[in-house]
Amino acid sequence: SKNMLVLGVIVILGLGLHLVHFWSKMMLVELMGAEATMIGGELVHATDGAAIIAYTFSNPVNVVLYIVWLVALWFHLTHGFWSALQTLGWNGKTWFCRWKVIGIAYTTLLILGFLVVVLWFAAKAWCCGACC
Repeated sequence: SKNMLVLGVIVILGLGLHLVHFWSKMMLVELMGAEATMIGGELVHATDGAAIIAYTFSNPVNVVLYIVWLVALWFHLTHGFWSALQTLGWNGKTWFCRWKVIGIAYTTLLILGFLVVVLWFAAKAWCCGACC
């Protein structure tokens, strides 16, 4: 509870950052009837998610911000998983520790999946150039 406000702010700001970087350049563009969006001074088709991801994570600041956001999400989701089950009354002595372990394992795999994408595209941009 000491870090709840800080983590909440990071999660909300990260969500806003994610919406600006991806949703607005992909979904919003399509909802408005356009087919392309401007990325780095050139038009990119709104469905070309790989190009949008590559451009976003070619910037080291974005990589750091997303890593901080993913760490905050990890803390938020690990707590939220077992806390939700406790709220439902599924927190007996035997199962409470098990739910915590299951929640931590699931959340870790989920966040690692997103972290791999961030690091992969960042490494690709930094080692090969942003255009690869």
